[in-house]
Amino acid sequence: MNENELCLYRIKSTSPVLACKKVNELVDRDVRIEEMLKVANSGVELTEREQEEFRKTMKNEEWFPFIEVFGCVSENNDCYTYLNPKIPQYSPDYSTIKQLNKLYASHNKDFNVLKDEYESDDYEDDFVDLCELSYEGEKENDITYIVFAVKVYIQDETS
Repeated sequence: MNENELCLYRIKSTSPVLACKKVNELVDRDVRIEEMLKVANSGVELTEREQEEFRKTMKNEEWFPFIEVFGCVSENNDCYTYLNPKIPQYSPDYSTIKQLNKLYASHNKDFNVLKDEYESDDYEDDFVDLCELSYEGEKENDITYIVFAVKVYIQDETS
C-alpha cells in the first residue's frame, strides 16, 4: 500500500480553522488506536501488557493509515487551506459544494455532501469516502464544513 487516498469529513464548526483542527484531533491515529483497544477490551479484559502489545502492533500496521488534514470548504463555499507541515500543499479540483456533489453524482444523482455519507465497502472502489464527525460542544447552528484529508500509509520497507 504505497498510494495515499483522499478522504472527506463533514463537521459543524464556528470557523474553518476549528473545523480542520477538530477533524485532525478526531482522526488522530493514536486516538483511533485507543478506540479500537476499547472495542477489543469490551469482550475480554486485556492485561496492561496485552494492551501495550496491541498498541505496538497497530502502530506498525501498514493498512492502518495516518490521516492528514489539508483544508476545507464551507456550506457557503468559503475555502480554507490548513497549513500542515507534514504533507505537501494540495489544492483539490473541486472547491465548491456544487462541485463536490457532482463528484458523487455517478454513485447517486441526488447526493448532497452536506447531508449524505459515502463509505466504500469495495476494496477495489477508488471513490472518495465522506464521513460525518461530531464532537462535544458542537452547535446545531454552526456552519457545516467539508474537510479535505489524505490517508497516508506506512511504507513497507521490504517491497
